[in-house]
Amino acid sequence: MVVISSINASLGSTARWTAAARAYESEREDHLFEDPWASKLAGIEGAAWAATRTPDSLAPMILRIRYFDDFLQRVTREDAIHQVVLMAAGYDTRAYRLTWPAGTIVFELDHLQFCVIKKGFFIPPERDPTANGRPSKLT
Repeated sequence: MVVISSINASLGSTARWTAAARAYESEREDHLFEDPWASKLAGIEGAAWAATRTPDSLAPMILRIRYFDDFLQRVTREDAIHQVVLMAAGYDTRAYRLTWPAGTIVFELDHLQFCVIKKGFFIPPERDPTANGRPSKLT
């Protein structure tokens, strides 16, 4: 079993804080996106971090997430882009929570531990972006 706390502290913290912002937004009635895994990925540390923030302080992060969601959805559909590379994906769930056009391959590049945690504990196989989704490690 992979333990979340075993990941490098600063990288893990950033990933959990971003997940916490997604969890906050997902819980709002008029949310800009929904991430069913964000709360689990944020964990206790992410939730504690978010509790010290005001909604206004989370807004830039939330808007950035929505902007890139919209951008990636547009270019994969309108420009027939068939490969997406998510650099330093951390606990981002975009590869799983967005609906990709058939044949799209989504590469998530990050430390292997992040990919294992997401895929093994939080992302059900039926939500894999495509049969060709490829988590890839950065060294």
